[in-house]
Amino acid sequence: MDYKGKTLKILFRDRTILNHKIDENPLVRGGEGEIYRFEYKVGEEKVNYILKLYRERSKAARNRAKVKCMFNHPVRSHQKNVRFCWPIGLVYDARTQEFYGLRCKRLSQKAVT
Repeated sequence: MDYKGKTLKILFRDRTILNHKIDENPLVRGGEGEIYRFEYKVGEEKVNYILKLYRERSKAARNRAKVKCMFNHPVRSHQKNVRFCWPIGLVYDARTQEFYGLRCKRLSQKAVT
């Protein structure tokens, strides 16, 4: 699926909704989908996240229930150096409400070992 130029609706855990237009190419492509940069400002601070958008509608539909369950049941570690790429947002088409993927924190390269 080509996401460039699409406007997405991103649902946050606190039920805030943010519209975001994809206007750049993916950072990387994988077997299930594509990873896009997602940045926005909270006050004066710019925060960086990623969006994992499924490549095919069938994959998005198949993974929707699992991702929604993960989103509704966050995971936390008691160890500071343990991090998870866990869904912290759900991504939908702003017009049709079709499920496209998820939002995660963006880890730095040095955090991935």
